[in-house]
Amino acid sequence: MPGSGPKYYPCVLCNKRTKPHERRSINKSVAKYLKKNFLITYKQEDKICNTCRHKYYVQETRQSSVVQHILSDDEDYAPPAKRRSTVLSSPPSVSLSIPSTSKSHSYCFICKKPGPKLIVVPSQARFSAFLKKEVIIPAGCRCCPGHLTEDNFTEDAISKINCTNDNVILNRSSIMDLLKEVKIHSLTK
Repeated sequence: MPGSGPKYYPCVLCNKRTKPHERRSINKSVAKYLKKNFLITYKQEDKICNTCRHKYYVQETRQSSVVQHILSDDEDYAPPAKRRSTVLSSPPSVSLSIPSTSKSHSYCFICKKPGPKLIVVPSQARFSAFLKKEVIIPAGCRCCPGHLTEDNFTEDAISKINCTNDNVILNRSSIMDLLKEVKIHSLTK
């Protein structure tokens, strides 16, 4: 369809928009690595950027060189069987299918105006936007002072918030902060 612009191919791991020469298809070993370390299951059309693919390659070669070094030292040595650990570890970040806004420190994420007088959106305002509009505003976003009154967005500003991403990548601490805010809000109501 003419006029729809270039296709958008985000990296499945870092969610960065990939250029054609930077994107790679995901093979079985990369898919296994993504599932094991980041709990990400991929679709056939998903892509991975060169940076994330390189991180996978470095980790794989590091692990295989350690195994080769151990095996070459003593041919009769048999390593003890590892016990299966049932403790689930949390990945460094999780991709959730919650709409989010753009993260910009140089322009207002609501009206897109650049300016030196922008202020960082307070956490209370980000949480109230999540409750009212079901959209995540990333920490560090900035907006015009006119969109805020007493650390909360005005009704006009809430109505103008646009979701630019269909999913958001959150780390453990941001998820815990969000859950604490939801708990506090539910106990006060």
